[in-house]
Amino acid sequence: MRHGIDGDLVEVGDVQGFGAAIRRFVTDPAHRERLTRNAQDSYAHLEDYNTMLLAYEAALRDILQGFGQHVVGA
Repeated sequence: MRHGIDGDLVEVGDVQGFGAAIRRFVTDPAHRERLTRNAQDSYAHLEDYNTMLLAYEAALRDILQGFGQHVVGA
């Protein structure tokens, strides 16, 4: 996900930022439509459930390894 392009990112624990991102998504139709359109384009290569699942698994593995966690199968 790319902030402001195909989603909005906030820092972990930033409740106000999370609320602001949701509020903007709900109240700003142009922003919502742009994020939606870009997300669909960005993830069009995930043509089926298995491809999507493998991509999520790889992303989660990268995240966990970034926190110094041993990941089985990595």
